[in-house]
Amino acid sequence: MAKSKKKKIFIVLGVIVLVAVISVAIFMGNREKAEKATFVSATNVEILDLKSTVFTSGRIIAKKTRTITPNTSGKLIVILVEEGDSVVYGQVLAKFDSSDIHKSIESTVIQLNIERERLNQLLNKDATHLEIAIKNAENFYEDAKKNYEDKKKLFNIGLISKQELNSAKSTLTRASNDLLLTKLNYDNFRADLDSQIRIQRLSINLITSNLENMKGELSDLEILSPIDGVITKRFVEELAIVNQATAIFLVEDLENIQVVTHISEFDIRNIKIGQTVKITSDAVSDDEYIGKVSHIASRAETVNTAQGQETAVEITIDLQSKGVLFKPNLTAQIEIVTDSEENVIAVPYEAIFVDKDGNNIVFTVIDNRAVAHYVETGIEGDLVIQIKSKTISDGDLIILNPTEDTKEGMLVRTIEGKIND
Repeated sequence: MAKSKKKKIFIVLGVIVLVAVISVAIFMGNREKAEKATFVSATNVEILDLKSTVFTSGRIIAKKTRTITPNTSGKLIVILVEEGDSVVYGQVLAKFDSSDIHKSIESTVIQLNIERERLNQLLNKDATHLEIAIKNAENFYEDAKKNYEDKKKLFNIGLISKQELNSAKSTLTRASNDLLLTKLNYDNFRADLDSQIRIQRLSINLITSNLENMKGELSDLEILSPIDGVITKRFVEELAIVNQATAIFLVEDLENIQVVTHISEFDIRNIKIGQTVKITSDAVSDDEYIGKVSHIASRAETVNTAQGQETAVEITIDLQSKGVLFKPNLTAQIEIVTDSEENVIAVPYEAIFVDKDGNNIVFTVIDNRAVAHYVETGIEGDLVIQIKSKTISDGDLIILNPTEDTKEGMLVRTIEGKIND
């Protein structure tokens, strides 16, 4: 009997709890139905491969280009190349009249040979006769000296007269003077010969220098190509009178092409040496070519654009492809990939609300309620932007074009008119 009564009590309590739960649910449901829902556009978060790009246009140039001017002045008697001709380094492109300088060179060579022969004669000049004369004078002096010494001894013991002694002394003096004179003649001969040899060598050096100068002038009478390339412009005709300031040819290395462009001061921080660049030119073909950023100018400058003037930085792009049909001065369309990453969380730009403090906020829809997420952004694509924050996941439903009126916890209804159950 007691057990039956307890069972009835538990049943009654269960019914009371069930009624309470149902009442709360009905109350909350009625409250939700009574709360006005805000219609919003929404989309799902996706995982995408993103790349950030900068689009611009630039001018195609040759990596090596030279405007050729002559090293001398005069009349060009022959031009050996035409526009469009391929040339190599050191190739003769045009010539001046060289007949006069050739004649001067020939006569100078003859004069040089004559002077060299004179030098040989001086170097081989014989001084033997002077050397023999010195030897004879030395022998005569030694004999006279010995004779005087002998006479002196004999005079001292009274065997010869004073006159004989004086005669021997006079002979010794004469022999000494003759020896000195002979040596002086030899020294003068050698000094004079050395002077003549020295002067002759200076003369030869001077003539040789003049000859080298004339050969240099002769080389100046030929206009040579300073690089491998193509003659893209010829500025003068044959028989034209030109000088060192006259442009004769423009030669460009069309095998190594560059593109020069200007990047806005707002985008230049994203440009780095080595970044990949896609290049096209409507003037040539629809083909796409690959390049690399090779140089970034160290200073900005003011440039004219379709929208007016802007501050920009010049960059240079080296074309990696070979056999390109691009021509200097054509316009190229440029796409610079500044960053890229695979499999990232991405949302449309219109999903991000920036508050007054500059925070980026994304609102997801969870149980028909807006949930605010402060997020960190990453790579900026054309239509979407990377979300680095872990609070946003693939497939999340996010609100598009949120405003200041979009609040945490507000009831929302998607544009399709559904409240998620």
